[in-house]
Amino acid sequence: MNRKYVPQLPSDERGWLEGIVRTGKSAAWKIWHVNAFLKMDCSEQALGWSDARIAKVFGMSTRSPENLRKRAVEEGPWEMLERY
Repeated sequence: MNRKYVPQLPSDERGWLEGIVRTGKSAAWKIWHVNAFLKMDCSEQALGWSDARIAKVFGMSTRSPENLRKRAVEEGPWEMLERY
């Protein structure tokens, strides 16, 4: 699959995002976005799921993972935690 935006999280950022999911003290939509983004990650610690698989597992349209990845790569993973 040829992707324009390929997220590769350093271990410290990945740990920070996993902490958001693990504590569960954020809004549901934030945890949902972070979980989906962690599945997209193509670094050494991750598998890098396809958009179709992410959409099916998380019950979203196929455009949602594309938009989420683009925003996180261009603006940074912390931007997933802001409403737009």
